[in-house]
Amino acid sequence: MNAVVAFDLDDTLYPEYDFVVSGYRAVAELLPQSDRQRAFEVMSQAYDAGVNPFDALVAATNCTVPIADMVDAYRYHKPTLRLDPTVRATMQRLKDAGVGFALITDGRTATQRNKIEALGLDGFFGNQIYISEAEGVDKTCTQSFERVMATLPAERYVYVGDNPAKDFVAPNRLGWLTVCLRGTDRNVHPQDIEVGESFRPKATVDRIADVCNLILK
Repeated sequence: MNAVVAFDLDDTLYPEYDFVVSGYRAVAELLPQSDRQRAFEVMSQAYDAGVNPFDALVAATNCTVPIADMVDAYRYHKPTLRLDPTVRATMQRLKDAGVGFALITDGRTATQRNKIEALGLDGFFGNQIYISEAEGVDKTCTQSFERVMATLPAERYVYVGDNPAKDFVAPNRLGWLTVCLRGTDRNVHPQDIEVGESFRPKATVDRIADVCNLILK
């Protein structure tokens, strides 16, 4: 195999804000029908203001749902997500060219699996899915990346992510090409942060389709 590309999930293959919205709607479903739209609006406004949405919901309404139940509903609901056709087309082009695939993501196993299922990504990654909770390490550790190298031998390895705080430091240590997908104002995690050289991506692209130009040389 000539090349293997591993992708981050949130804010790389889909906008994580879409999961936030889906999660708030799941939390709102815990309330009486007449209160649900107001609950969703309160949580959305809290997100925009950078404050805890569940505390805001309790403070602004007569909500008696325990916050622990809200958190569980948010984390473990079956999200309503859609894979952008451009993302699917890019991944299919790489797959058709014989590029190997893996997914390396931080998060809770059940939460991330629900996202993967909703987006229809299982067909691309198969058993090459590494989630931090299941692996026992986050993406700043090289373990998941080394497992990819052991199971998918290749001449080149590429990691595509979005978060310079944690996405690129481990694959950089292993000599991978690290690619940052430039985000939008809807990204959950900021990209305009100061990080050391070892945390910086080796390339940045504006569109996920541009990854093809880096891999299919």
